[in-house]
Amino acid sequence: MKLKDAIKSIAKTTGAEQLSDSSYAEVKEFLDTGNMALNRVLTGDVNKGIPVGRITTLFGESGSGKSLIAANTAALALKTGKVDVVYIFDSEGGTLVNVFKQHQVDMSKVNHIPVESIEKCAVKML
Repeated sequence: MKLKDAIKSIAKTTGAEQLSDSSYAEVKEFLDTGNMALNRVLTGDVNKGIPVGRITTLFGESGSGKSLIAANTAALALKTGKVDVVYIFDSEGGTLVNVFKQHQVDMSKVNHIPVESIEKCAVKML
């Protein structure tokens, strides 16, 4: 099989397209993390943050601020109307209610889903 034919076969099987033609190639909207330094590290712009429509994973040692970043980003997204509701999958008991209260968001729009482990999140999402 020629390389050209192999590339066409891969594109047909996987739905691959040229990056310049992809609707996923450019992020058009971001969620502010509330931390200009973190926004800059993530996007190169202090006014941007976590890309909308993408999966973003926060990981680190216990107590390193993962839950604080997630809660602050979610609270700001609610406050600015970028999202209508948030679901927090929590495997460590790290949900920070005070962050949402400090941002004066409607707490009825914040849903807490405790999970035994991060691996069980997929089961809860189904």
